[in-house]
Amino acid sequence: MPAKKKAKPTFEEGLEKLEALASGMEDGSMALEQALGAYEEGMALYGELSAMLQGAQQRIEQIRAGARDEKEATPFEVEK
Repeated sequence: MPAKKKAKPTFEEGLEKLEALASGMEDGSMALEQALGAYEEGMALYGELSAMLQGAQQRIEQIRAGARDEKEATPFEVEK
């Protein structure tokens, strides 16, 4: 029987997991090896979440360009 692929978590699920990892490390209840494993997992998750955000940003730029019938996408900037 073929192994089932694990579904990729949504951005929100990934963010929730990252927050749980950070919280667990911050409260000091983890042993050193466990904290290092959580840190490693968190950094990998951070990379995945960053890629998801970049993809969303590119989609927004493409949608904005299409709405204006522009040949090039204009960069999306977040207001501060």
